[in-house]
Amino acid sequence: MSGLQSQLECDSLKVQLSDGEKLLRDVRADRDKFAASLAAQTRRMESDTLRLANQHRALEETIVHHRGEIMLNKRQIQSLQDDKNDANLKEAAHLWEKETWKKEKESLEREKALCEERIRELESTA
Repeated sequence: MSGLQSQLECDSLKVQLSDGEKLLRDVRADRDKFAASLAAQTRRMESDTLRLANQHRALEETIVHHRGEIMLNKRQIQSLQDDKNDANLKEAAHLWEKETWKKEKESLEREKALCEERIRELESTA
């Protein structure tokens, strides 16, 4: 019986070895699939990183462009405000001058009227 028992043990070990080899193949296949999946994910992440870096660079360029436009708009607004201030000052000076001449004219007209009245008085007494 020892020969039969040895044969059974040998057959059992062969089955275990065969099962172990199949399990090892399955583990290696799973490992290879996992490695391939990781490689694909790594490539996607690298691609996403590059895409995001390009988007970031484009956004920075857009920000710089808009800052330039904002500065230009600020200068244009300031220039318009300066022009408006100049126009307001000129208008105020014109109105002041007009009012001053009006008062001067009224003063001269009163003085003329007084002179004419005085002349009439002098003519009537003479």
